[in-house]
Parts: sequence; structure tokens; C-alpha cells
Amino acid sequence: MPFVIKFRDEDEAVELVNRSRYGLANSVWSANLNRANRVAESMVAGNSWVNAHNVFVHGIPYGGVNLSGMGGGVLGPNTYFDYLRDLSVVRPL
Repeated sequence: MPFVIKFRDEDEAVELVNRSRYGLANSVWSANLNRANRVAESMVAGNSWVNAHNVFVHGIPYGGVNLSGMGGGVLGPNTYFDYLRDLSVVRPL
């Protein structure tokens, strides 16, 4: 379930998100696209959207980090992917 957290400034917003035990996805909404992109790229999450949410483009990786992370193979080739962090930042053009 999505939720909203109050924050005082950009640094506190990023800190609150990055301190979370979860990290599936988030959205950054702002009229200032430079700021929105900077914030989205600073957040630790599998996916970040700018001025949108749940935009799934074919070929864009989707997965989480921390307790929202995706599992992989155990003692097999897919275990390698457990150590990689895919990140996508998507905004409408």
C-alpha cells in the first residue's frame, strides 16, 4: 500500500527513503525536473518514477532492494544476479 511521509527538505526525504528496510519502488513529483531526477537517482529502490507511477516499459528491469529484493538461484548461475542492483528512473516525455 502506498503511503506519504512528511519531510522538511530534499536531504531529509532521501534519508527517510534510504533508511527504510524496504525498497521496491517510489515516485518523485516536482515541476523542477532537474531536482526530481536528482532525488530519484539518490533514492535506494529498485524503481523510481518521476511525475508518474507504475510506468512499465518493455525491457526496463523491475525489482526491489533490501527486504523488497528479488531472490535468485542458490549456488547456481543466477546467484550472481543477487549481487547486482538494477535501477530504473522513468518519466513521461
